[in-house]
Amino acid sequence: MDWTNFRLARAAVASRLRTFRHWQRARAAVLWRRLMRPDHVVAVTGSAGKSSTVGLIALVLGTRAPAHVSVGFNTAGAIAKNLTRARRRHRCWVAEVSGHAPGAIDPVAGFLGHDVAVVTTIGLDHYRNFRTREAVAAEKGRLVALLPPGGLAVLDADDPLILGMKELSAARVVTFGRSSSADIRLVSCDGDFPDRLRLEIDDGAGVTVVQTQMLGARWATAALAAFAVGRGLGVPAVDCARAIAAWPPYPWRDQVHAYVNGSTIVADTYKAPQWSLASSLAIVRGARAGRKTIVVGTISDIGGTTRSKYLNVAREALDIADRVIFVGSRSASVDRLKPESGGRLVTFDRVEDLAGHLSATAIPGELIYLKGSLSDHLERVVIDAREPIACWVEGCDVRTSCLACRRLYPDRRKVPEDMVPTGRPANSAPGASRA
Repeated sequence: MDWTNFRLARAAVASRLRTFRHWQRARAAVLWRRLMRPDHVVAVTGSAGKSSTVGLIALVLGTRAPAHVSVGFNTAGAIAKNLTRARRRHRCWVAEVSGHAPGAIDPVAGFLGHDVAVVTTIGLDHYRNFRTREAVAAEKGRLVALLPPGGLAVLDADDPLILGMKELSAARVVTFGRSSSADIRLVSCDGDFPDRLRLEIDDGAGVTVVQTQMLGARWATAALAAFAVGRGLGVPAVDCARAIAAWPPYPWRDQVHAYVNGSTIVADTYKAPQWSLASSLAIVRGARAGRKTIVVGTISDIGGTTRSKYLNVAREALDIADRVIFVGSRSASVDRLKPESGGRLVTFDRVEDLAGHLSATAIPGELIYLKGSLSDHLERVVIDAREPIACWVEGCDVRTSCLACRRLYPDRRKVPEDMVPTGRPANSAPGASRA
C-alpha cells in the first residue's frame, strides 16, 4: 500500500470511529434523559447570542429549581456528552444548539428531546454552508418543527423569517421583540456606554424594568428571549427581571475592562462575522467618550470580495471613531485609505505590536473597542496590560479563549481567576449547575 492509499484508509477509519463515538454519546444521552426525567429541556439556536441567551435562561429558570447548562460546545457530540452530566436535582436543562450546516440540528433534536425551542437571530454565519438567510432559517427552523404538540416555541417577532417558524409546529408560541404584536414587547431600550443596557418590557400584565449588566442594544434580544421563556413557563416577571440583572456577560462578548492611563476597553473578540459588524459599530457610535478607537481583526463569513468588504468597514469605522486600527494578515486591505484618513487609520500585522501601540497612546476617558475573531486572540491586549504575557503567536491553532490556555505565561499557569471581571459564569451561579 502506497502512502496516499494509507492516508485515505486512515482517514476512513477515523471517520467511522468518530461516527461510532457520536452514536454512543447520543444513545447515552437518550437513556440519561429517560432516567433523569427533567421537567423541561430548552434548546436555543440562532446566529448570534446563543451562549448569552442560554446563560440568561438558566438563571431565570434557576429561580425555581437548579438548571443544567450545556453551552459553548454546541455540536451533537459535545451536547450529548454534556447532557450526561445532569443530575436529578436539575429540573430544567438548557442547551445551546448549533445550526452550522444543513442537517446539523436533526441529530441533536433526536436525543435532546426538547420541549422548548428558542430562536434568537438569523444571520450569515457559516456563509459557505448556506449563502442566504433563508437557508439559515430553514435549518434553524428544524428546532421548532421537531417540538412536541405540547411544547413551547419562543420566537423573535421582529424577524419575519423567525416569526414564520410558528407555522412549522403545533406547539404553543410566545413571541418577543419591539413589534406591537409581540407577546413580550420591548417598550424602551437605553444604555449607551458607559451605562449598561436597561429595558422596559411589557408582558401583557404590566411593564417590568430590567437593568442588565450588558452593554449595547443588540443584547436586548438575549434578555427578551430569556424573559419570554420564563414567562412562558410560569416564572413571575419580577423573578425574571432579578435573574437577568444578576447575569454577568460571558468573557469577550462586549465585556468592559479598565485599561491603561484611565482608558476603557470593550472587548468583543469571540467572533466577527461580517453581518454582525453593524451592531458592533453602533455601540461605539452611541458611546459617550473623550476619544473613540476601533480595532478590527479578522472578519469572517464574507460574501464577495474580501478587500472591498474590509474597505467598507474601514470607511464606516472612520465615520464613527477618532482612531481606527486594523490588525492581522488582512490589515493591508485598507492601506489605500491611509492617505485620506489624516493619520487616523493605522495597521499592524501582529497583535503584539498593536498591544504596544495601544498601551503607549491610550488617554484618559478613551473608549477602545476590540472586534475580532477567536483566532486573533485580541483578548491578549487586555490580559497583557494586567500582567505581561509570553505568547504572541499569530495564527494560533487554539480555538478557545486565552483564559484557559497554559501557553500564555512562561511557567504554563492559567490566567488568574480575578482576571475575569465578571465573576462567576452563568452556569455556576446560584440556581444553576456547572456544565
